[in-house]
Amino acid sequence: MYQDRSTRRTTSGRTAPRRPLHPGLLRRRRADSKPKDNPAPRIALLVLIGSLLTVVSLAGIMGTTAYASYANIATTLEPRLETIEDHEVFQTSRIFDRNGTLLYEFFDTGRRTQVSLAEVSPLLIQATIAIEDKTFFTNTGIDLEGMLRTIYQSITVGAEVGGASTITQQVIKNIVLTEEERSFENRYQRKMKEIILAQEMNEIYSKEAILELYLNEIYYGNLAYGIQAASEVYFTTAAADLTLAQAALLAGLPQLPSQYDPLLYAQSDENGRFIPGLVLGDSWRDLDYLLPDDTPPPKWRQVAVLRQMVDEGYVTDEQARRAIAEDLRFAEQEVPLNAPHFVFYVRRLLEETYGQ
Repeated sequence: MYQDRSTRRTTSGRTAPRRPLHPGLLRRRRADSKPKDNPAPRIALLVLIGSLLTVVSLAGIMGTTAYASYANIATTLEPRLETIEDHEVFQTSRIFDRNGTLLYEFFDTGRRTQVSLAEVSPLLIQATIAIEDKTFFTNTGIDLEGMLRTIYQSITVGAEVGGASTITQQVIKNIVLTEEERSFENRYQRKMKEIILAQEMNEIYSKEAILELYLNEIYYGNLAYGIQAASEVYFTTAAADLTLAQAALLAGLPQLPSQYDPLLYAQSDENGRFIPGLVLGDSWRDLDYLLPDDTPPPKWRQVAVLRQMVDEGYVTDEQARRAIAEDLRFAEQEVPLNAPHFVFYVRRLLEETYGQ
């Protein structure tokens, strides 16, 4: 019987039964019928993993190198912190008579009277921290967030933006660094030294010791160096006895002592010189709240300090507004000279013995 292979029909016209396929051939056919996998995603994944491993390795190498460089620079600079212990500052020379009456003060360079932190009003301490370095008691000597914010602002503005220096960095700048290092031309190297030394200082000194150094060193304008001299020059009072209004004004001066000089903007009446208070509305703490056009810079700065004090929880909104509403009365800037012949005789003896 003849079989037509193309039709699988017999010559008699009947359909011949189909023979079953070999199992191995059946599996091959089924496998061949599936779509082939695309290798591209796997290759991309391998490339991504390889790239990530390379980046991590490079970051590790760079981090190790950076840390080694930092440690080397820190080791080189750390001995300079020893100069803090030997730091000599001028102080106001005073001559008294045998009854303790002040005859004269010599302050050719400036006024300064060293005080301990316990002799400073807590209000002044709080005001200073609020406006100068709100993370002072928790930071490592530097404010990383503030530094990044300053860098971002400098990039977006297209010009250098100052700020972000912590209290510890300011101590380093004023006490440890030389006048040449503090110059504008060396500002980038200075900033790097400040950052490194501030962190090292934070490891060695207590926060209280750092704050005491700052408050005795910083310049408040009108030849007043340190908070005790500033309290006496502006208000004829001790640093321990400052009111909230006075403390807020003084804490704002170190940023720009000349621009915020309250004596330049003081008015006069029969009781002396003063800056009048302001009565502000309920929304005075809003950043877009507008003060009166004739508000002098020192008053504007005082308001900014008190706003920060409220935000940090040091004082209430009501306490701050009462302080802003107070008139700021200033001391007369006269230096009494009693018994001039005796005073200058003593001064000459002191200069001959100890030098200028």
